Amino acid sequence: MTKIKCKFCGHEWETKSKYNLVSCPSCGNKNRNVNKDDESYIDMDKKTKIKFVYQKKVLKEKNVCGLAKGEVDSTIENLSKSKNIPIGEISVEFL
Repeated sequence: MTKIKCKFCGHEWETKSKYNLVSCPSCGNKNRNVNKDDESYIDMDKKTKIKFVYQKKVLKEKNVCGLAKGEVDSTIENLSKSKNIPIGEISVEFL
């Protein structure tokens, strides 16, 4: 079971769901279904901007509340392939 806290209304509940997004039973808004103890998750209390940067040039920006590290890795990999940039040279900045 995973404990979820709605980022919209603050309601807390437990779920057995394996879906990435689950609906809050109180307000109906979608929330990420992620175990907060999972080291593969970056938790943010409020919306944060994440930038993928190469040589001081912003390649991509995302607004996020929480993010699986796998999403960061796959975004870096996709940018690396599409822009022909070595993976190790793309940095990530949280603002």
